[in-house]
Amino acid sequence: MVASALYTAFAESREVADNDLANAIEQTVPLYDTYEERIKELRDWARHRARAASVDGRIAELFSTR
Repeated sequence: MVASALYTAFAESREVADNDLANAIEQTVPLYDTYEERIKELRDWARHRARAASVDGRIAELFSTR
């Protein structure tokens, strides 16, 4: 977001403004939206082939609900 705002301001030969940051936020597409299928495949793969990083089941549930 900050890098995008900096590029916009630089292209217009001015300092970064709050509006640049707000516009960058609005234009940002979350990786989950872009790579939803790939992320789901990776979670499924990890569910059966990887060891949990935490013994707290609540944390593991965060990944199984999506």
